[in-house]
Amino acid sequence: MSLGEADAKFPGQQIQAEGPAPTRENPGGVFPKSSPERAPKESIPGTGSGNNPVSLFSNPYQFDDKLANVEAALGQLIDAIQGEESSAGGTSREESYVVKFRRWQDEILSLRRGKPVDEGEAARDVPEQEGGLFTD
Repeated sequence: MSLGEADAKFPGQQIQAEGPAPTRENPGGVFPKSSPERAPKESIPGTGSGNNPVSLFSNPYQFDDKLANVEAALGQLIDAIQGEESSAGGTSREESYVVKFRRWQDEILSLRRGKPVDEGEAARDVPEQEGGLFTD
């Protein structure tokens, strides 16, 4: 069995590439499997795909740490609102804030788990601005 047959993934498949000539640094003449086509952009570490939230930072741990900070701050905010509700009596407005902040926590949790951001959902939450600063 030749080296090309040993690297083949399927029976009868032949690897067409030839390795480099043996040198002092590479006496076996080994070479990595490669392709003449470029790798997809999202497969290169650090570039990420358009849907991958990790692409915002080159360090995914930094992104996760910042999201954890936001999630913890939302938790503190929810606890403070609920503390006020129990001491002063809750209103429907306060409850609606708690529901909104819990939904934000759920969205952050899904981002931390690597779920892609739904562009339609994000665009729906952004209110449209009416007019500019100077209107005629």
